[in-house]
Amino acid sequence: MAKRVTRKVDSRRAPRRSRADSDGRLPRFEVYVIDSGWKTPAAEVVRNAMPLFVKYLGHHDVYLLDADQSEKFLQGHPQLLGKDPIIAVLDRDAIRRESPNGVGVRLLLGRIRDEHRVLALVKMLLRILNTRQLAADLPESIRRYVHREGVAGAIDIVMSAAGRVETESGH
Repeated sequence: MAKRVTRKVDSRRAPRRSRADSDGRLPRFEVYVIDSGWKTPAAEVVRNAMPLFVKYLGHHDVYLLDADQSEKFLQGHPQLLGKDPIIAVLDRDAIRRESPNGVGVRLLLGRIRDEHRVLALVKMLLRILNTRQLAADLPESIRRYVHREGVAGAIDIVMSAAGRVETESGH
């Protein structure tokens, strides 16, 4: 299996396509971690969990945006200000087949004040992305587990409509 390299997103160009793994498959998910640098309990948990988080997503593309890249992203999406750190996941397979259920999710972890709950959500996301049956319908699995955790306001399902990506509240 090819060794996984974590890289930062170059704000001047789109992420490049990754190489296929030893089975000839491209990574299914693109995972973006957006953290503008606020000193919050959620941000501290996410920063501390990143080494393991990236390790467990070894066969997917993971992009860690630095503070400047995150700020630039948030300036372009003002509805997300104050909701970071954000873990956004795009499902390449759902995009390709234009899934009516959504093409990804965003966990808006900055809305959560309890550090244990933030860590539980990060672990839940890892479990879903790495379990074939749960990853098959990412938005539905996320809805089910996040609602079970009682933090429905911390999720956005990313929808695709007429070739553009937009968001729909997951409540």
